[in-house]
Amino acid sequence: FKVPGQWLQQGFDIPQDQPVAVAKEFLIPREWAGYRIFLRFDAIHGGTHYWLNGSPLGNSENLFTPVEWEITDAARPGQTNRLDLQMIVATASERLSYSSDYTGHSLGGIDRTVRLYALPKLQVASLNLNAGLDTAYRDGELLIDLTVDNPDKADQSNVEAFLRLYDAKGKEVKHSALKVALGQIKPGINAVSLKSRVTNPLKWNAEQPNLYRLVIELAKDGKVLERIARNIGFRKLEVKGRQLYVNGARVKLAGVCHHEIDPLTGRADTMRHAEEDVRLFKSANLNDVRTSHFPPTQEFLDAADRYGLYVESEAPLCWVAPAQDLTDLKALLTPTSAMIDYNQAHPSVIVWSLANESHWSQLFDYSERLCKRLDPTRPTTLNHAFSNEEKVTCDIMNRHYQKMPYDEILKDDPRPFM
Repeated sequence: FKVPGQWLQQGFDIPQDQPVAVAKEFLIPREWAGYRIFLRFDAIHGGTHYWLNGSPLGNSENLFTPVEWEITDAARPGQTNRLDLQMIVATASERLSYSSDYTGHSLGGIDRTVRLYALPKLQVASLNLNAGLDTAYRDGELLIDLTVDNPDKADQSNVEAFLRLYDAKGKEVKHSALKVALGQIKPGINAVSLKSRVTNPLKWNAEQPNLYRLVIELAKDGKVLERIARNIGFRKLEVKGRQLYVNGARVKLAGVCHHEIDPLTGRADTMRHAEEDVRLFKSANLNDVRTSHFPPTQEFLDAADRYGLYVESEAPLCWVAPAQDLTDLKALLTPTSAMIDYNQAHPSVIVWSLANESHWSQLFDYSERLCKRLDPTRPTTLNHAFSNEEKVTCDIMNRHYQKMPYDEILKDDPRPFM
């Protein structure tokens, strides 16, 4: 079974309600002893239970979004290790995504990249970036929320964060917070907020996709433990009346929907087409793409950042039925939360879509509130509510299959209409 891949395209036609066993043996470098070791699936299609060397790691169900496990305790550096998976396609997440149904075949498999990596014991456990602008749309406001994980039983002192910013030519850019003392890092997860101001940076939009390189270094006693690099773009999103603004200028979206697809590998291994797809969209004079009906690969968003393409990232939820209770709340919120964690650092992402063509219910009330809590900087939409449209609280109203002209549709609604 080739990974990334779907097993149906490789000759294994397995009913969606039947379990599938997948195993892999691999060598962990001897040099990784003493580090914390992680296993990451950029996406895995199916409800999955994981074991490493016979020790259970846990289980996951969210689709088209990452799954990550720390495997330090079960790992054997310098030796052959065995990973075992038990997978099943028929889950609540599959039902809510409807993804194997609207494609007409099972998407079961491991559809995106799998990585193994090592980190120091004291390390950055999570990272949230917002490269915004001040009220005058002139100076950049860089906000970084991160958590530092300290596994030791004692507080760690003399821990610092260094923030370095480079322009497109590799020249270092001055800003207000080059070095930040983090204080006492207590055992466990420590939340840290960093802020810095950048004088009049080049702004990012679809016509002028100006990017900067942000490098974050975590250091203790002057020794760098971890270095993280991200491309960022300074831009500000606003909804004013029935218009969407980027950096204070009104924008009009000329866009299409994008299903990631390959004729031989299906929904899997689509990241190799990412840059070509973005270039084709740009050459067609489009400035906006909706990633129907699931979050895109990181490679696609990296290319959208570089070439200048607005992206509406959609949660992997489609044709969700009317809900009378909260039975599916966890299965609905987990991939939505993972989508935001996965995509929020990209300037190209300008809208969160809660779902495709679904009935509005209390489930989506919670989803909308979750999006606003995790990322208040971007507007939200739901791509057409089949029912209870009057209760939709998203920032942008949305309807499908409308006849032209559009001028009279929702003319009394104060929000932008897509």
